[in-house]
Formats: sequence, structure tokens, C-alpha cells
Amino acid sequence: MKSVTIALIVIASLFLLLIIVTLVINFFISKLFKNRCEPDSRFKFLSLKDYPGLKMKDAYVSSVYKVKLHGGIFSYQKEKYHGVIIFYHGFLSGYINYLNVINYFAKAGFIVVAFDMYGNYTSEGKSMKGFPVADKDNKQIINFVKNDPELKKYPLFTLGHSWGGHTSITSLLHEDLAIKKAVALSPFNSNVDVTYSTSKYLKIVGPLIYLINLFKFGHESSYSVVSALKYTTADVLIISGDLDPVIKPEYSYKKYQKVIKDNNLDNVTLKYYQDRKHFLYLSKRSEDYFTKEISFPRKDPIDFAHLDYSLVNELDENVLQEIVNFLIK
Repeated sequence: MKSVTIALIVIASLFLLLIIVTLVINFFISKLFKNRCEPDSRFKFLSLKDYPGLKMKDAYVSSVYKVKLHGGIFSYQKEKYHGVIIFYHGFLSGYINYLNVINYFAKAGFIVVAFDMYGNYTSEGKSMKGFPVADKDNKQIINFVKNDPELKKYPLFTLGHSWGGHTSITSLLHEDLAIKKAVALSPFNSNVDVTYSTSKYLKIVGPLIYLINLFKFGHESSYSVVSALKYTTADVLIISGDLDPVIKPEYSYKKYQKVIKDNNLDNVTLKYYQDRKHFLYLSKRSEDYFTKEISFPRKDPIDFAHLDYSLVNELDENVLQEIVNFLIK
């Protein structure tokens, strides 16, 4: 009888410990996303004035959280277009951070649709909530394009960077959505894997992080690039850098490499750039400068007054042209 009592005490203690650990993890996850992401007024963002001829039409969709997401439909006046690209921004940013990229594809003959995600920049929302909000709201965004009388005339493509890269590929899990091709720059695999990139020790509590996200966000929180690659027959292009300090290769590129090999996926193309980091749409010298002067985490404050903005926004046209070639071939 005594041994049974001891066993029950041990089980109860372990259960209590599990609850405490879960609450602590949830506290830190919630703390990371508890605020809105607002543009820093000290940073000189690009605007339409920097790109004569680039037109933007405001667009709005309803989030599953009953608020409005704001975005834009960008294009140059052309006789015909290659298609519509839905562009997804990365973490701690909005579509305006990528206006140079949006302009490049618009100038190349695409209509580009880009929204700020829930709680980011010009979209409504009291906080960012968490990474899975993009997967939850993505169907709303894609349906916006599919139901628009003008946009629905064209082939539909997706493109994104980092968090947006993940969302671009997981778009393919919406089986009723006709996405012709999907492209991702430096995408993380899943909402759990992205936490592992910050510390490998978080693997210990990985299952708890998964369950917390599942409870808060539903089945979309389990979306992963790997599952999308196994599911889709659409053509996919993924571009990563070997020195990416944000999305480590073992939680991104190497996983994609394995699933392609194990499943003989001939519709997926992987590009792995040597001596490149996270911001592959920028030129190498721009990426190095951006990483040094702007990227987080950092110890020193950003010296906004003395930033070289021409260098900050310098694109890697070889990378972007490779994407254009992939989309139009």
C-alpha cells in the first residue's frame, strides 16, 4: 500500500511539473507575440515615389479573427501579365519592407498582391498572436485573388521570405486552391522548427510547443513545408543560404533535401547559395551590411541617421531573375 501511495505521489508530482513547464513555455511564447509589430518611424522606408510608374491599389480581406487585413495590388501598366504573385512578408516586418522586391516582380510583368499579416503594420489586430496566424488567414488572402474579377484571369503564384517563405509553400496544402507555382526564400519548415533554430535545447520541450500551438491555433499550426512538398504536384522553388543564422539548415534546407530524396519529388527545385545568409533577395554586400547594421538580435542600437539606404535596398538581381525565369518557364 505504501509503495502505491509513493507511486501516486511521484505521478502527481510529474504531472504538476508538466503543467508548470507548459505554462512557463506558453508565457514566453505569448510574450514574444504579445505586441503589435509597427514600422519604426526612424527608418526611411521606400515608397511609391521611389518607383515612378508603379501603381498600388489598396486591398482588404477579413481575417479569421474578425479584423481587417490591409494590403496592396501592385502593377505597372502593361498589355499583358505573366500572372499574379501573392507575396508574403517575413517576421517583424510588413510588405513595405519588401517594396523593392515587389517592384522588381511588378516591373518584370507580374501583378503582385501583398498583405500585412494580423497585428503587423497596416493590418488590424491587437498583437501578432503567433506564427500560425499566417497559415490561418492565408486562405482568405488566396480567395481574395481567386474571387477578384481581374486577378482571377491570370495564373496564380506564391512567393515569400522567411516566415513568408513558409507560408508561400504551405499555401499548397489548401487542396481547393489552384496555385501554379510556389517560391520561398529562406523558409522555416514548421512553427516548432523555427524555435529550434534559436536553441537546440528547445527540442526537449518541442512536443509541448507543438501542443500549445495546436490548442491556440488549431490544425493550421501543424502546417509544414515538408508536408506541403509531399502533398503537392505544383512546381516549387526553395532558395536558402548556407550561413543563415536565423533559419538553420538542419531545420530547413536539409529537411527539404531529405523529403525530396525519400519521395523522388521531381517537381521541387532546391537552390543552396554558398556564403549567403538570410536575406537572399539582397545583394551579398547589401545582406552583409543589413546583417551587421540592422538585423536582430543585436547588442548595439541601430544608427538610423547614418544608414546607407541605397545599400540597404540593393537587390540581388541574379536571384530574383532566377525566380522570374522559374515562374514563366
